[in-house]
Amino acid sequence: MANQSLCRDRSDWVSQNINAISSLPLQRFENIKNIERIRQKLVNHHVTSIVMDAD
Repeated sequence: MANQSLCRDRSDWVSQNINAISSLPLQRFENIKNIERIRQKLVNHHVTSIVMDAD
């Protein structure tokens, strides 16, 4: 039960960060690519953490 709650909290954390990153003003096209890379890193990091916590 605790793990499910932890996963939900982490999902919320990732969503908040993605929203914060997405709302940054974009100057150039490179910024969009950077945002995508950061977003992917956040998601990958937290999915990995959730899987490790589940063990």
